[in-house]
Amino acid sequence: MQWLSEMSTPPAKRGRLDAIGVGSLGPRPRPQLVVLDLDQTMWPFDAAQPRYGLPHHASPPGVQCTATVAKAFSEAVAVVRELKAEASATSRVRLAVASANSQAKVCCSLLRHLGLLQELAGGGGIEEELMEIYGGCSKTVHLRRIFEKSAVPFSEMLFFDDAPHNIRAAERLGVVARRVAPSEGLTRKAFAAGLAAWSEQRASRRAMASWLRPSIRPSSCDEDPGRQGANSTPAAQVRQETLSPRALEMNEQQPPKLCPCDVSGRGPGGAKVTAEAREQSRSEASEQNGALTGHQPVPVIELS
Repeated sequence: MQWLSEMSTPPAKRGRLDAIGVGSLGPRPRPQLVVLDLDQTMWPFDAAQPRYGLPHHASPPGVQCTATVAKAFSEAVAVVRELKAEASATSRVRLAVASANSQAKVCCSLLRHLGLLQELAGGGGIEEELMEIYGGCSKTVHLRRIFEKSAVPFSEMLFFDDAPHNIRAAERLGVVARRVAPSEGLTRKAFAAGLAAWSEQRASRRAMASWLRPSIRPSSCDEDPGRQGANSTPAAQVRQETLSPRALEMNEQQPPKLCPCDVSGRGPGGAKVTAEAREQSRSEASEQNGALTGHQPVPVIELS
């Protein structure tokens, strides 16, 4: 972004911001959705006050309302306009609103006259269907509804608000949230810091997922002895070493005893095996195998 080069940011921090894709439409990681509060974030007043009522009309550098001219934070408007202008078919940061203001129509009209709303489907700007403007509830309600409408996961959102309790509510959902100063609103510096925080949390999540992912190693040593290293131990030997001394002695004498009948109910010679014989064979096999593994057989209780 052009305004990023004008920021008084230390070179080390600026390099970190460049790494997350600021100032580029390339394939660098960026949040899919930026959610904005309105009062004390986009403008320094409460839009529900009667003097900011309808009708509105453009009156540079603001919007002419019923009894006053509404002037938004200049940097906040510049940031949103920049995001709107750089949107393309292949790279776009979507914009939404989560506000507790009680006058949704007034807020929507102010945003439209400021030139911040989306004009074409798929283009940049604040999407009207993603504008949650109403009071009487926590910002978690606003953010959940934005999630339901946009299908953007909370981890792909970046939220800006001036109230600490709203920041905490967003963070409980897994949304990266950045508080802005009520007297300044959304500044370029605050926006860049929010992007940096989102990038750091994304990198942390990816590192944790990679660490928790189990590493699967092919068990081909038994099949191909030539691929074993000089100091490797055959898998069969490892299994043999895990047996108890008594199990090793019995293992050398005879293999584990198996049931003489298969699932069809017939013995090795094809003769039909009775239920009593099958049960006796299973019991003996269980005792034999339990001795090999060092575990006692679990008694079986039949329920009538």
